[in-house]
Amino acid sequence: MTIQRNDNNNIGNALSDYAYGDSLEDRKLKAFVDDGVPEGVNLSRIEQLTFRKIHQRKSRRRVVLSLAASLAVVLVMSFSFFAYRSSMGVDEGTLISQAALEYVSIKVPVGEKMTIMLSDGTKIIANSRSEVRYPKVFNGERREVYACGEVYFDVAHDKNHPFIVNTDGVSVKVLGTKFCVNHYSNNQTEVVLIEGCVSATTSNNDAVTMRPNQLLQLENGTFKSLREVDAQEYAGWLNGVLSLHGEDLGMVMTRINDYYGTNYTVDEMHSDIQLYGKLLYQKDVRDVIKSVNALAGTDFH
Repeated sequence: MTIQRNDNNNIGNALSDYAYGDSLEDRKLKAFVDDGVPEGVNLSRIEQLTFRKIHQRKSRRRVVLSLAASLAVVLVMSFSFFAYRSSMGVDEGTLISQAALEYVSIKVPVGEKMTIMLSDGTKIIANSRSEVRYPKVFNGERREVYACGEVYFDVAHDKNHPFIVNTDGVSVKVLGTKFCVNHYSNNQTEVVLIEGCVSATTSNNDAVTMRPNQLLQLENGTFKSLREVDAQEYAGWLNGVLSLHGEDLGMVMTRINDYYGTNYTVDEMHSDIQLYGKLLYQKDVRDVIKSVNALAGTDFH
């Protein structure tokens, strides 16, 4: 069979010569040819459906345009926010790394000592009633920890990442060294350097660089004195010993109160008595007080 394409005139002639019957199909065909509308077709219904379709398409278009506009606003706001942070010198990577740091806080029970190993290999020994806060993993240009109480640091050397110990009113910056920080009281701080080199900076931006066997004393965040000492003696608490080299009774009792969390006071007329020797930190503070009385020639009430 050969299929040939007829032109429009041939189609029209074929339809006009066609003999319509009484069937439903023939009547619909005749109505379509004569009026252009098939019989039984509801034009009103078709118009309603057509209008509804057009309206739905317009509504969808408006929704899409609204969403696009909202997205554009969010993008502009986001761009403005990041642009603002960039103008303020805030590095996005730094923000992410700081947010990702997970800190650990440790408080040592009365009469105990605790050894802590940090992720960089730094060793910390915290004395009785001391508190230390540090990140699980160091991430960034600096290794920062927070200490309160009496804490020994054996810092792993890393010249590209300085190690910083923060207390109230003073920061101690090192690369790798051994030192002790004593800061039980909010207004008294001592730093003893055992090995290496440290730089201490106060909240007033006063700074001093220490050498081994030096004791730095600060009061209310201000430098009070810097003197030569036997650093190993001042680190004697690591072995449960409080070495006395002429310290007055008032200060010795302050050390005992810091360690045990007690509140013993010294009569003013005896507070300047100087003590020499060694005190052992014992389980019962009353046994330590007895030893103090034996050294000072005083009595306890």
